[in-house]
Amino acid sequence: MKKNKLFLIGFLQALAVVSYCSLIGWLLYSMTQSLDEPGFWGIALMLSLLVVSAAITGSLVFVYPAYLGLNQRLKEAIWVLIFTSGSLFSLIFFLAIVLLVRK
Repeated sequence: MKKNKLFLIGFLQALAVVSYCSLIGWLLYSMTQSLDEPGFWGIALMLSLLVVSAAITGSLVFVYPAYLGLNQRLKEAIWVLIFTSGSLFSLIFFLAIVLLVRK
């Protein structure tokens, strides 16, 4: 597989992770605006959300490289992980710059 396609896959995986995290962040921000103290069940819900979020983001990042690795395409799997990690770092850095400039 060409590196351009592997980069696109990595970028789309990173974009999916950032989108998911943004959605959860918006949800949590909205909840803090409308709810009082979380209490026991609120804390239990937050911990459950943490576990589910770790599973979702982990699957977004690692499932396709694992699939490639299991099919003896280790070099491509490593490149997808590198491109995903690099794209994720770049997107987070870009969003941080945008937020700093907006203030």
